[in-house]
Amino acid sequence: MSLSRFLAIGLIFFIVACDRQPTATPEETAVDVGVKTLQAQPVTLTSELTGRVKGRLVSEVRPQVDGIIQKRLFTEGDEVKEGQALYQIDPASYQARYDEALGQLNNAVAVVNSSKLKAQRYAALVNENGVSRQDADEAAATWQQNVAAVDQYRAAV
Repeated sequence: MSLSRFLAIGLIFFIVACDRQPTATPEETAVDVGVKTLQAQPVTLTSELTGRVKGRLVSEVRPQVDGIIQKRLFTEGDEVKEGQALYQIDPASYQARYDEALGQLNNAVAVVNSSKLKAQRYAALVNENGVSRQDADEAAATWQQNVAAVDQYRAAV
């Protein structure tokens, strides 16, 4: 190693060593400390939380039939009793259904009378070979079907 290089390295160490500050002693780093005596005292803690209140006994009152409600017969919040009328419903749609069912019943009764007479005529003509046995059986079956339809329409009325 050359002398100039040796002197350059030594000079760098000397400069670095000169820039260093001496470390502080423990006496110089001490901080003043104060003393506080704690005392018990009440503290109120409050929290604001969001929430909803729900009644313990809640019921929904809805009509059990279709139709247009004309009038409510109870006051919201009041107690209601079993069997108490709660709504007045427009009877027009029910009257229309009743009239339709009654018309279908009357039509079915007329069809029964007609099919009964036809079945009786065919039963008499079968003995004379005026109609086939199958036609007579079909006429009797149609009459029985029409009687069943009358029962259906009567139930609808």
